Amino acid sequence: MKNLAQKIENPKYHNSIRYFAHLLESEERYDFILKISEHNIFLAAQTATTCAYDKKLAQQLITQAQEIGGKAKERQEVSVEAILALITFKKYIEAFDLFYIEDENTKKYKNGVITHLDDENIAQADVFAILIGLSPNYKVAYDFYKSLLELKIHPNEIVYNNLAGKSPDYETALHWFKESQEKNLEIDIDIYNNLISQSLDYKTALHWFKESQEKGLEPTITTYNNLISKTPDYRTALNWFDESQEKKLEPIVEMYNILITKSTDYRTVLNWFRESQEKDLELTMTTYNNLIGKSPDYRTALNWLEESQKKNLKSDIDTYNNLIGKSPDYKTALRWFKENQEKKLKSSIHIYHNMIANCIHIQDKKYRYSTAKKYYSLLLQEYQKTSIIGTYQFMIRHAPNYIEAKKYFKDLEKAGFQADAPTFETMLSKKPTFKEKMKLKRMMKERGITLDKSKGEENNDALESFLQKLKNMKG
Repeated sequence: MKNLAQKIENPKYHNSIRYFAHLLESEERYDFILKISEHNIFLAAQTATTCAYDKKLAQQLITQAQEIGGKAKERQEVSVEAILALITFKKYIEAFDLFYIEDENTKKYKNGVITHLDDENIAQADVFAILIGLSPNYKVAYDFYKSLLELKIHPNEIVYNNLAGKSPDYETALHWFKESQEKNLEIDIDIYNNLISQSLDYKTALHWFKESQEKGLEPTITTYNNLISKTPDYRTALNWFDESQEKKLEPIVEMYNILITKSTDYRTVLNWFRESQEKDLELTMTTYNNLIGKSPDYRTALNWLEESQKKNLKSDIDTYNNLIGKSPDYKTALRWFKENQEKKLKSSIHIYHNMIANCIHIQDKKYRYSTAKKYYSLLLQEYQKTSIIGTYQFMIRHAPNYIEAKKYFKDLEKAGFQADAPTFETMLSKKPTFKEKMKLKRMMKERGITLDKSKGEENNDALESFLQKLKNMKG
């Protein structure tokens, strides 16, 4: 077949490629399918299984798929083509082993479900549902969904539940919920759990919980866990936890992790930690990250870090973020920042914010600002903006002059924040030109912001009147 490589790249030629393989003698077919496998292992597997069975060819393609998938796994990626090739040969366990995520939930899922799959009677939609559920991110999950449709397999409700669970945002999760409704599939509590989890606020989460109750669906521990994560305060979180206990649902470690985060004082934090230990739950690094973040001082934070290390738990990006946040000085924060970089963990917005905040400990004002500016530049290079208004406010406060401060003020507004009274006061203290000062005053008036006149601020109306007189004189 001419231009085979180019035709393999275009799905419209795939049927003709498979048909062409049928016309070849066994030895020629063997070589032809191996050539296909060099470009698309999944298409090669499909072609092989639609022709007369060749045990040697099948084994070679299975080995090749495992090698392709294994190399992707080493790069912390997922080869969808390799996994689909293995599924084509009903090598389900081998296919699922190519996922690089190995957290406790995934292990339990694999051990409890996948290892009990029956090759003879498993439904194809169920295979894809599990693949989507185990996917490390939405992109991989969606690739499996597209493959399911291309293979003309009808998605079931578990497929949609898992797509909603993998969705990167609320709108995407809602799309899958509506699609499952349009197909009149059975709606169960799992998809509501995912909608609660993806909800942007507590009010929306509560709406989905009430709707699930109206449909007579029994809430699970995951339902309550997701509700607790969306609560606006500790008291509301505690009420949901108590309700879950009244229903005699066994709490999970994620629930205790959230309750630790929402606790209003350190004594309450310790109570939840002790209760999780009494329940003999397997504590995760998230538990210790939350304990570090809630620690009253740096020494206590270090004690929690040491305890996590004794349990052979690996520090992650949140660990370093919390340690930097608890650091007593810039030098200590810098040590943790460097260790995070050495481990090649991606620095988060919060890490950059905490490094900028730690610059306050630097005595030399010029060095303090230049150092903070370095981290601010790194943050913008990686994320373009930050979701923490305090980062902008710090930079405005420590900028050496109005021109520098104005850059951060613009960035603050561009990020969707509105400057408050203290921010305007700081800007006015940077000795702006008269024209710039008038701009700030107009902006404050439009937003209904006033400053304490005891601090020497002029009357806004008087300034506006004076500005108007200047304009009239110019006219």
